[in-house]
Formats: sequence, structure tokens, C-alpha cells
Amino acid sequence: LQGPRSHYAGLSSRYLRQWALLEKKAGNREVASELFAASARRNPLDWKTWLAWAVFERRCGRLDVAEHAFQKGTAVAPGNPYLWYAYANMIWEEKRDVEGGRLVFQRATFHCPRAAPLWMEWALLEWHGARDPTAARALFQRGASVPIFFQHPPLYEAWAQMEVQQHELTQQQQQQRRRQQQPGRQQAPQTAEQAEEELLQQELSGSSKRGAFLQDQGSLSRQQQQESQQQGRAQQGQAPREQGQAPSESQQQGQAPREQVHFGELSGLELVEALRVRAEQVSVLRTRLGRQRL
Repeated sequence: LQGPRSHYAGLSSRYLRQWALLEKKAGNREVASELFAASARRNPLDWKTWLAWAVFERRCGRLDVAEHAFQKGTAVAPGNPYLWYAYANMIWEEKRDVEGGRLVFQRATFHCPRAAPLWMEWALLEWHGARDPTAARALFQRGASVPIFFQHPPLYEAWAQMEVQQHELTQQQQQQRRRQQQPGRQQAPQTAEQAEEELLQQELSGSSKRGAFLQDQGSLSRQQQQESQQQGRAQQGQAPREQGQAPSESQQQGQAPREQVHFGELSGLELVEALRVRAEQVSVLRTRLGRQRL
């Protein structure tokens, strides 16, 4: 199989790409790399070749070649989120370049604003790489605002994990400040009645916030189900039933409703619980919408 480039004459880009994948599985890295290059030369507009070649070179440790392939692929298909996802993760995870990864994510979300996984990965970069939970929280919120068809349950789970760690860190800092404010003097321990009263107040405050959030989310879920049912009937040629109000502008245009979920009023463990509830709701809604599309 190892021959000069003239042996590739007459072979299509797809054929060469499939041949390269077979050579990769066989462990012939140099031959596979040459075949990927031949496939890209045969059809420079084939984004699948650029993506497969870039991923292959990344695994081989040739990051410069992989980055070149990713750049070519994203130039050919800027609206493809998979290319951007793999490209940005390589810059961040392999090169440990926070600023470079941020620039790639900025371009990626500009071309693919509804790709929730891109917003999630960018938020994780800001959290783990830049140590900036405020920026990460804003990016998580942006990813949570995409239409329901593009929602990504792992985004809420990652966001909740960050909030748990931030809550624990805040508690530790508060305890340390209290110790520093009272040097050489111990604080009088709380009585059982005082401790019980404080826990009761915290529970009542948290329950009221959680109850309001869950009520809002329940209303939102019912509204999304009604909208999805109306869209399903409209696609089958049936007129939607009256629901006491006119269809929204997004429904009239046949577009997916945009999410308006905000968690700014919640914090700490209340926010963590709300995010976990939302992750479950998104999973259920996406399953139902997927069945209706079928």
C-alpha cells in the first residue's frame, strides 16, 4: 500500500479518507498521515477529512499539524460545532493555552451561538483555567438560554458542580475570617435552642426560594410541551387548538422557542438544587420532542 503519490490519481477524497482510517487502525501512522494529506488535496472543501486528519495528528502528538488541519476545517465549515469543539479543546487541554482557547471559543460561539456544549466548555475553561467563576457563571447562563431543541443537560450538571465547590470555598473563607476577627478568644457556643432556630430560619428561606423556582419551571415545562404539541400538529397539516392566546412570533415563523431561564435570584445550595432539577427537565423535554419529531 505504500506507494508514490501518483498511485492516488483517480481516487476520490472520500476513498482516500477511508483508506487513511484503515491504515490508522493498522498502526501505519506515516501512511495514514500521507493519505489524509492526499484526501485534503483532492477536495479541500471536505470538512470531514480535515476533522479526521486533525484528530489523528492530535493523538499522534503532532499538535502543529493538527492545529493547521483544524484551521482549514473551520475555515471551510465555520458553522460546524464539532470542528470548533475539538479544536478549542486541543488548544486548552493539550497546549494548556488559556488565552488561545478563549479566542477559539469566542469565534466558535459567534458562528455556532446555539451550540450549548461550546458554551459549557468555554465556561469550564474560565473556571478551571482562568479561575474566574464569575465569567464561567455568565457563560453557563448563556448556554442555558439556547432553544430547547439545543439544550445540553451536562451543562447544568457542570454548573451545579462548580456552585458546590464555590459554596464550600465560601464557607471555608467565612470560618477563617471569623477566627481572625477573634484572636485569642473563643466564641461562646450556641445553645440547642439557638441552633435549632437558626436551622429553621435557613430551611424556611431555602424552601421559599426553591418553591418559587420549581413553580416557575413547572409553568415553563407545561408551556414548552404545549408549544411542541402545537408544532407537531402543524407539521402534520392540522390546525393547532386554541389555548386562549395567539401563537408566539417564533411559532408563526416555525422557529424553536428561545429559553428564558435565569438563575440570578438563587445562590449557594438553592442554586445547585435548581440546576439539577433543570437538568432532569431538559432531559425529559428533549426526549419528548425527539419522539414527536419521529
